This record gives sequence, structure tokens and C-alpha cells, in this order.
Amino acid sequence: MPLAAADAGIFALDEIVLHGWELAVATGQPDTADPGAVRACADFLVDQPRAPQLLGPVVPGPGGRSGARSAQRPGRPGSGPATAAELTTPGPCWPGAGAACEGDRVSSQDRRIYVLVDGENIDATLGVTILGRRPQSDERPRWERLLQWAQQHWGGTPSGLFFLNVPNRSIPGPFVQALVGAGYTPIPLAGPSTVKVVDVAIQRTLDALNDRDGDILLVSHDKDFIPNLRPLVDGVRRIGLAGFTEHMAGAYSELTEQGMEMIDLEDDIAAFNQRLPRIRVIELDAFDPETFLR
Repeated sequence: MPLAAADAGIFALDEIVLHGWELAVATGQPDTADPGAVRACADFLVDQPRAPQLLGPVVPGPGGRSGARSAQRPGRPGSGPATAAELTTPGPCWPGAGAACEGDRVSSQDRRIYVLVDGENIDATLGVTILGRRPQSDERPRWERLLQWAQQHWGGTPSGLFFLNVPNRSIPGPFVQALVGAGYTPIPLAGPSTVKVVDVAIQRTLDALNDRDGDILLVSHDKDFIPNLRPLVDGVRRIGLAGFTEHMAGAYSELTEQGMEMIDLEDDIAAFNQRLPRIRVIELDAFDPETFLR
């Protein structure tokens, strides 16, 4: 049957990446693959129908290697030598294959998006760096829009975790209730004054996500999370960093070059009801001196 060039390309890529992974695992050879190719195959396979003669059920497995993550989608085990039966499992069906492709689909809506908010960092950046004072209630982010944005643009089910530093161990009731109403799970934290409790909790959470499938959207500017994010930027799962982009730690460029997305709370997510007085970085090609000479 005739295929569009793009369809033919992804089918060919899937054959090389997936079956190359199977042969590598079966023969005990390195199973690494190009992260971009793995991501493309994973996105292609996630929406393929499940039918016995085509694809087996998705096999859950631990996170980690990018090749293993992709292999879990078509019904391959994520670790261990492949058996002869697994190596001969029929591949994915093609568009327009008709009744042979009927079966349960793995919906992208079932994919979890873990939204981790460093509330302390965002509040400090907004108040101290941008406004130069404590933000008024109508100047604070509308946090429900972040979850809405994640669902609309990343196509999954967001799970919002909002980390709070509560040094006096007194929970800010109204704010916590507002977070719950917006769809978040508040995580109020306390600890020694010498410990950055929110940072430590988020770092532990990122480490725990190594063993889970799902995309991750971190809301912070703090460079302390780079070592924890680095193994998660694997070319398969979607990773994003949200905040005020001009205040993101420069060291994050290492991860953006590997595919991590930079997302602006104001410009991309529209989390504010009024324009903030931000001093932004201007690309040279967009610089107009007349703007500053009025």
C-alpha cells in the first residue's frame, strides 16, 4: 500500500531502533540508541492499537535506559535477555490496516505529567527580583493555569506537587486550601534552619522519578536540581523547566541542548492576570533603539 514519506520514515526508523535494541539485549551487546530516535519511536508506538497478532500488551518495567523505555511501549520487557518468542513478536500495524488493527489503544491521556513546584523559589524571584516587594494577591501566579497548560500542551494527566517551606510548622491554611482547590497536593516541609528543605525534597522526588514512567515539569530557577534532572533527560520522556526564563540558571543550557524545554510562566503559560515589570533579555536582531529613546 502507498505510504507518505513521513510514515515510511518512521516505520523504517522503528524497525531499526526497536529490533536493533532486541538483538543487542539478546546477544549481550550495548543497547544504547540515539535519544531523538528513541523519542520519535516511543511517540509513534504509544498510540498504536494493541492486538495479539500485532502488538502485545504494554509491559511495565523500571525506568532508566532510553532503549528500555521505548521497548516497554510495544510489549517488550524492559530488561533482561529477549526470548525467541519476543524476538519474533509481530511489529506495529500501519495506518489504514483496518480490522486487523482493532484493539485497545494506549491513550496519551493516560500518561502522567509530574508537575513539581518550588514555591519558595518562585515567590522569592517574583517578590525580590522582579517586583522588589512582597507580591499582592492579584500579582501572584494562577497556579491552576499551569496544570491546565500541561494537560493541553503535553497531552497527559498532570499530577501537581507544590513544595512549601513551613519553618514554624504552622501551615498557611488559606493558601494550602487554594492549592488543593487548584488541583495540587501541597507538601509543607520543616527541618533544620541550615537545610534547604524544599530543595532536598524536590531532589529526592526527582530521584524517585527515575524509576517511574511519565513526563516532568519542574517549576524553579535553582541550579541545584541539575544533577537530579540530568539522568531524566533521556530523549524519551518530556522534561520541562518553567519559571521566568531570564532568571533561569545558565547552567541549565546543558540540559536544554539535550532536549529539555524552557517554559515561561508569564509568556507561555499566561499564569498572571497583569503584566509584570520584567527586564528581559533582548535578542540582538530584535533590538530597536527607538524603543529606549522615547
